[in-house]
Amino acid sequence: VDKPAFSNTFLDNATTAVAQLNIDIAGDYTVQLIVTDPETGAASAPARHTVTARPLEELYVALTWDKDDTDLDLHLVPNAGVFWGDEDASFCNPELDWGERGLAVFSGDVSEGFGPEAVSITDMADTSYHIGVHYFEDNRGASITATVTIYLNGEFKGTFTEDLNHNYFWKAGYIRIEEGEGSIVEHDDSPYFSSIRECSE
Repeated sequence: VDKPAFSNTFLDNATTAVAQLNIDIAGDYTVQLIVTDPETGAASAPARHTVTARPLEELYVALTWDKDDTDLDLHLVPNAGVFWGDEDASFCNPELDWGERGLAVFSGDVSEGFGPEAVSITDMADTSYHIGVHYFEDNRGASITATVTIYLNGEFKGTFTEDLNHNYFWKAGYIRIEEGEGSIVEHDDSPYFSSIRECSE
């Protein structure tokens, strides 16, 4: 009955004795149970329970957006990495070993719905991790609002939000890690037009 903004989660087998909830993004989920007598049709009072889904990975960055039938792409690079390059954790490189700077896993490219796309990082180092968002495909002819959500060691750290037009790239900000502690810094730069459509070799 309640879930994080833009989550695509739904209950499988919701009207059977055993239902399953597949979590797709960190945050709070509220489930509700109503038991109905099949003979009389009498229903119980609703019983609700809220669970908080927290990432196991040290750093979790997720991208969601507010209009269906569009395709945004999340990009994440360690300090000195280049977006669209061979250190870009995204659809370009779903799994990356950055050596001393950590291991990155991309959740998968989402081209419909509202996302999410996510990058999870383990074995973090004292460095910065930079976040980019590209508005790749537009089937609605309108600007959209993109939201980046950041969790560090399972705890919510904050969000970045920006309105984007088709083919624009947004350098959202970065996470600075120092002795295992993190701070997030939002970029002041405006999104810029980008004709890049493919990852570099």
